Amino acid sequence: MRATALRTTLGTLALGAIALLSGCEGDTKPTASLSLEIHPAAWDQGDFDPLNTAQSDDRLEIIATRPGTPEAETFTEVFNLASRSGTLSDLPIDKGYRLLVRGLRGSPGQLLFYGGSPFFDIEEGKTTRVAIQVGKPDCVMLNHNSTRESFYVVNGKEDTYYKRWGAASVVLQDGRVLITGGGTVNAEGHLTELRSDIEIYDPRYGQFFFGDESLRLLRPLAHHSATLLKDGRVLIFGGLTTENMQPVHAQDIEIININDLTQKVRPASATVPSGFERYMHAAARLQKDGSVLFTGGIGPDGHPTDSVLRYFPDAVDPLGGTLSEEGRMQDARMNHAMTPLLREGTLALVSGGQGADGEPLSTLEVMVVGANQTECVEGTFADATHGCWVPNPFGLAMTEPRFGHRVVPVGTGHELLFVGGYTSRDRTMMAQDLELLNTKYRSGPNEVFAFVGTGAGELPAGRLATGRGDFGATELYDGRVLLTGGRQGKLPVKSTSILQPCVPDASTTCTTQFVETEIPTECGLSQARFGHEALRLHNGTVLLVGGVGLLGPETLAALQRAEVFFPRVLQPCDALDPCPAALGTNAQ
Repeated sequence: MRATALRTTLGTLALGAIALLSGCEGDTKPTASLSLEIHPAAWDQGDFDPLNTAQSDDRLEIIATRPGTPEAETFTEVFNLASRSGTLSDLPIDKGYRLLVRGLRGSPGQLLFYGGSPFFDIEEGKTTRVAIQVGKPDCVMLNHNSTRESFYVVNGKEDTYYKRWGAASVVLQDGRVLITGGGTVNAEGHLTELRSDIEIYDPRYGQFFFGDESLRLLRPLAHHSATLLKDGRVLIFGGLTTENMQPVHAQDIEIININDLTQKVRPASATVPSGFERYMHAAARLQKDGSVLFTGGIGPDGHPTDSVLRYFPDAVDPLGGTLSEEGRMQDARMNHAMTPLLREGTLALVSGGQGADGEPLSTLEVMVVGANQTECVEGTFADATHGCWVPNPFGLAMTEPRFGHRVVPVGTGHELLFVGGYTSRDRTMMAQDLELLNTKYRSGPNEVFAFVGTGAGELPAGRLATGRGDFGATELYDGRVLLTGGRQGKLPVKSTSILQPCVPDASTTCTTQFVETEIPTECGLSQARFGHEALRLHNGTVLLVGGVGLLGPETLAALQRAEVFFPRVLQPCDALDPCPAALGTNAQ
């Protein structure tokens, strides 16, 4: 069934918002209506009000898509911003919509702003209300809340309720963001007060909402992990907590059912065995079976650990998962990176980190499954379900030892881009060379992992202008990689840049696989920060929260400020399925 033609008027609201109100007249067909509010993000460089300053040839393009449907239908309408009028074409009454909006000027079209919605449903006989925050293209802006109080109960905040470093965040299946735990820091950057409270960022409102007493961790936690399970629940593992006013390792595993807020955060039936507790570890949900892998971190003795645990969710009992030891790595490591792999029989890769004595590592290890696996770490074995670790597969290692780096799957996900990190214990020396690892089976007799750019005649992967560690690295919808903030030595940096894959054409000659472009100061981070969360939302924007910044020239402080990066969208295909490197669907 389809909604009849929706008659649309565009009106100007406070703060330069545009409302799109739709209804049906004189039609007995099934009806529905859509009410859309567009509100601009804030900008500390001055006013940003593209909606109230529209010129005669400015237009608003609204793109509706249902990426979850087999047809992947796309509906596009263009309105004149100056006249504030238009008609939205028929939309089927259905589930799983997403709206993207673009402000354009002239022909072929200068991009003025971009924004997008989370997923929503259009239901018969109901008015669906959607708010979209828009911002300057390829620009970091301050998060700004929805202004239509008649639409929404506005009881949230534009920044997080509390300052948080060492928090764990995850994008939920419905597009909201769950932020758990963390703590404040003293002037030297050492963790102080830990938190057990939870916040939820809702992009529909551009606001953070504070969980009540029923939505609270079982105990204060920092440097733990939060992992989204296949069924939408969130698994909280590890971390540092307090007991009798003293820091201790957390042993409980917690389950958050964010889809049923009548349930409190509950402990899973499995607990971490004594001696296997950890914090500042790496966690990842595996492609193979939805299990969650935990590697390394700081163990109970205060040193990096080589132990590995794996959580298998129960298919029936939401609290009844099992936790098992999953071999051990050759190197004890912390501040390392772990990435799930798409290659059959090889589940995950760990890289770098700090070893047993705090030294930077250059080693790689892969987790493999299969009854006939060889080259496993001594004394460990694999079978069809459980894996072992193969150190330095095919003799490969990073050219530079590094920790606090980031590994970003790029392209089809089979290539891993190694970015940044520290090469000295005191964090004053940093890796600037990019490294690109191809993990896909290669044709011919040598089906192996291979670093791209290391052979004769191959292009090097690229080089960073500003070395950094503990930064944000987020792949954008079009294959570019956004780099935000980071740390050099003790202090945070403000640098914001984009790594652009270089594709040679008639006018471009590539000298590296990726080219770094610094984002101008007025469109970069509003303040220096490191250790923050950089989360790509379902609408393609990137939410930046938490971390540590500067209170004075040498004084560190945890942060509350929330910022949003708005990507450049030149063509509708850039952000809509089934285009390459498209936005994620509503299933993570």
